[in-house]
Order: sequence, then C-alpha cells, then structure tokens
Amino acid sequence: MCCTDSHGSRAVVNQIAYQHLVPAIDLGVQVDAVDGQVQAIAGRVQMLAPGLPCLQCGGVLDPAAVRRDFESAQERAADPYNVPDTPQPAVIALNGVVASSAMTMLMAAVAGLPMRSRGLNYNGREGVIRSFGGEPDESCVVCSRGLGAFAAGDRQPMVWRRR
Repeated sequence: MCCTDSHGSRAVVNQIAYQHLVPAIDLGVQVDAVDGQVQAIAGRVQMLAPGLPCLQCGGVLDPAAVRRDFESAQERAADPYNVPDTPQPAVIALNGVVASSAMTMLMAAVAGLPMRSRGLNYNGREGVIRSFGGEPDESCVVCSRGLGAFAAGDRQPMVWRRR
C-alpha cells in the first residue's frame, strides 16, 4: 500500500512496482479550498501491476514536483521556480472512504473478492465512487513491456539513487 503525500515518493513506489513486478496499491485524498471554502474533494485508488497503467502514463505524477522532491535543500533554495506546496487538510472520514476502497481492492486481488476494478475515483462532494480503467501507454518508460524499467529488476538503476 502506498499512502504517501509526495510525488517523488509515489514515483519511487511506481517504479519499484513495475521494475521488480511487485504489485502495489496507491491511494490518496485531496481537498481543495479557496479562502476557507471547499472547492473539491477527490480521492483515488489505483493498482500498480503488469498490464495496468502506471502513475506516470496515467498522468498522476507531476514531473516538476517529482524533480523538486529529489532536489537537495540547496538546489531547492536556488531554484527560481520552486513554489512551496499549499498545505492540504487531512479529514479522517474522507481518508477512511479511500482506505476502505483500497482494502476492498486488495481483497479482490488476493482473496478473490468479485471486484474487477483496479482504479477508483472518489468525488467527495457528490459522494460517488467511479471505476476507471485504461491500458499502459506503449511508450511509457515505467510500465510498458519491453521498455525502460518494466521487469528490469536490478539490471536497471533506480534514478533517484544518483548520489
């Protein structure tokens, strides 16, 4: 289960899942507010496994945020484009909905619970969970078979270990 709040750490789990063929389930919740007024409540649960799109080709990862997460403190301070993240509130009830959906997906994957979806989006304002699917992008360097990291195991270095 990947329950992390940074794009960099999600990128690490994403690559490990496909490079070492270790299935993972990524989940997250986001509450957007402007001037104290909630604009959107969104949650996502997504399995990362062969044959399923990854966070990279699915558009979940922000490449600029991944880069910032891997910069040193000195690099971040010198980066003129580094904009501090806006703190996101954590609401236990919303997190619980998404966490429960992730556990249901896990039970479906390992214990045969009859649920086909390996991707779920939660609209908290509407109280609706919808399934999403998709295929891996054939040119994705993470999850596309025969390219980049997919099933490369230890033959391919982990890019975040550059230092």
